Parts: sequence; structure tokens; C-alpha cells
Amino acid sequence: MKRLASFAVVLLLAAASWAFMVGGSPLVVYPNPVQGTLRGQLELSGTAPVSLSLYDMLGRRVDAKNLNSSQRQFAWEVTHLPAGMYWLKAEQGDVVVAQVRVVLAKS
Repeated sequence: MKRLASFAVVLLLAAASWAFMVGGSPLVVYPNPVQGTLRGQLELSGTAPVSLSLYDMLGRRVDAKNLNSSQRQFAWEVTHLPAGMYWLKAEQGDVVVAQVRVVLAKS
């Protein structure tokens, strides 16, 4: 039963994120699926630094990157991570400004 509840939470999070993305996310990542280097762009107002965190499907943070106040594009090497689905979360201070799903494929 516990496994089923965890699966339901993952589905709920996926649906919520999809609805957010359809509404227009300020975070765009490409290519997706990615092999090697994940590239992205943030469309945010203001000049506050941004913290990017990459989470696996179990909710564990597996990598992180900080963007300074003038950076709004990034390139992120992800070859050290196993293939699978991940969530990329962008935060300014304590506010989550965007969250997108990333698929990492291995050749």
C-alpha cells in the first residue's frame, strides 16, 4: 500500500507540473531528452540570483547549480547521472519560480 501511495504522489506532482508548464514556464530546457549537456534559459524579471536543483524521481537532490544575477542561460553537464526522469527546480531565494521535467537518455 505504501508503494501505491508513493506512486500516486508522483503522478499528482507530474500533473501539477504539467499544468504549470502548459501555462507558460519561465524555464525552458533543451534538448529534452538530453544526452550530455543540458542547456536552458530563464525568463525572469529582476536581478536576484537563481538556484537550480536537479532531483531524481525519489525526490533526492542529485545536482545543483547557481546562476548569478546577470546569468539567464546555462549549460549543465549531466553525463555523470544515470538515465531516467528528473525534475529541475529553479528558485529565487525561498520562492520556486519554475519546475520542469527533464529526461536523461544514454546512448
